[in-house]
Amino acid sequence: MLLSKKIKMGLMGLMGLWLGGCSVGSPDVDVAQKTADAFYQAQQQQEMEKALSFYSDSRAKEEWQTHLEHIKQSLGAVQSYTLKNVEVNTVLSGRFYMFDYQVNYSSGKGAAETLTLFDSVEPDDVPLIASHTISAEGFSR
Repeated sequence: MLLSKKIKMGLMGLMGLWLGGCSVGSPDVDVAQKTADAFYQAQQQQEMEKALSFYSDSRAKEEWQTHLEHIKQSLGAVQSYTLKNVEVNTVLSGRFYMFDYQVNYSSGKGAAETLTLFDSVEPDDVPLIASHTISAEGFSR
């Protein structure tokens, strides 16, 4: 059965409103990128408590702390970081921001890192790190 043109247009309009509504309350990518950059700046300045504050409660604070300590023991302190790629994925519950960085450490090693920040649709929510993956020689997790 074929839908009339008016019904199709109406359904498309509703879908557009529905999809557009998924991002209500989520900041633009610049806000999330400032959070990601502030995370690396805190590491550069060796302010670990501040760096920890950028992680979400998707894992216990102690797990994130162990993660940061493992990075520092294996790779050293962050010397520099460069943003390589950004992806944004909007879902019903909020928005994911995926930032790929090239990070150089005091050990002389470089790492390809992906920070995934999540911001829910809750009005007072802010983007926080939900996942932090590192690919570097001599680093395993």
